[in-house]
Amino acid sequence: PDRLRFAMALTSPSYVERSKVRNLAPKLALLTLFAASILGLAYSVNHGNGYVAMATSRTAGIRGLWTRNPGPQRHGTERGPLVSTKGVRGKIALPKVMLGSIFSRPQASVDIQENNINNIQKWIRNQNAVEVPDCLTSLRERNKGRRICIIVNPTSGARKGLDILNSKVLPILNEGGIFKIKTLITTSRYSVPKQVQEMDLDSVDDLLVIGGDGTLSGVFIGLGEHTHKDAMSFPVGLIPCGSHNHMFKVMSGFKNVHSKITEKHLISSLLRLVEGKTERLPIPLVQSSGDKHKPFMCGLSFALLAAAFNTSEGLRWTGLRKARYYAAILWQIMKMKQYRYKVRYLPHTSREEPPKSLPTDFSSEWKTEEGPYQWFGFSPLSFGVDRENAINSKWGYMMIIEKAKSPLAIIRTILRPKLSDWETQENARLERVKAFAIEPIGETQKDWNMDGEKMKDFKQLYVHFADTEPNQATFVG
Repeated sequence: PDRLRFAMALTSPSYVERSKVRNLAPKLALLTLFAASILGLAYSVNHGNGYVAMATSRTAGIRGLWTRNPGPQRHGTERGPLVSTKGVRGKIALPKVMLGSIFSRPQASVDIQENNINNIQKWIRNQNAVEVPDCLTSLRERNKGRRICIIVNPTSGARKGLDILNSKVLPILNEGGIFKIKTLITTSRYSVPKQVQEMDLDSVDDLLVIGGDGTLSGVFIGLGEHTHKDAMSFPVGLIPCGSHNHMFKVMSGFKNVHSKITEKHLISSLLRLVEGKTERLPIPLVQSSGDKHKPFMCGLSFALLAAAFNTSEGLRWTGLRKARYYAAILWQIMKMKQYRYKVRYLPHTSREEPPKSLPTDFSSEWKTEEGPYQWFGFSPLSFGVDRENAINSKWGYMMIIEKAKSPLAIIRTILRPKLSDWETQENARLERVKAFAIEPIGETQKDWNMDGEKMKDFKQLYVHFADTEPNQATFVG
């Protein structure tokens, strides 16, 4: 009888439903081969280690490996700087990024929040028959006069940004007392920085991004180039609808960065945005030779991962989302190519403060190495841990794979569910750094990727963290 029950369980619809293979049927025969191969490897690793969390460079999928931040201070439910910032913004030391997430709170508080989310979900699905939840109507007075500009990327991810705006975002904001809303539709993923740079920030109190990691990164690049003195301190919220939404998952404490974002996650994000709860974290900056500093959120990728991102960009026309990343990464891994860079880095244990620009002379505190590398990425955050343990204090991780003897060895490493698991792999290591400088050697690939977006070829890059409070971000939610 026990064996019979076991056999019936294996063939039951609920068991079959859990199979991820069913949901990843590729649209093209060639990509089917690649996607099936990497998913098969992921499945085997999953059954040996509990679950799979693919490391990713930038934002998602298998992008660089971005970390999570140990949570900075919380501000409870007070609106604080999120209310009209006139006369206040000058005192705000940190930008605010409203990002919905689940905090580790006392169980009673968690139960109340979960109940609120369930009530909003029922109302959203049947607004004509269900009363507006008290958790929204009770916020109307505190949000009176609050002005929000919503930046929507209609081509992000599955192209559902506008649908999410009309079906969830606007109803929840309106019932929460927010009526002064402007909507800005991006014309392309490359237009975001310029559109943000041209905005009148004095006419709004908050920005709300409906898009993916690349869209969020573009907003911060635009704020970094804005003429407003407090631009980098401007409150920014995020409603995820990209391909991977890596930053959202990291800041929400997802144990697996490949987990699916559900309707409840979106509602939780919006509720916390309306409540105005915040979380702070330092902003990493990258400077190319002779160029200005650019802020980024998820991470940087070089070597194999940068090559894979370039390949996946050429597959956007297929309409595939995660599958094209997996296929491109698997293709590059099979090549087993070596990359050489000259890397100088300042360990996070050093008492020396990194300079604001690329130094011409490096002290004995800096370490130097030249590879060769198979995988090289940088993540300012940690993943696979609770939000409170993801945020670092002005340092991040250089993520390196070297001397791997087979493609399988590389795959086993990048599929680790936690960033800390890299330190247990024979051919991988993590270097915790305050800053680092990198330049390609010889004909080594000069491509690099920032937050999932391809950047121009580089001769030399310098990465460090903003050293002043106005250049820090605060996520809301």
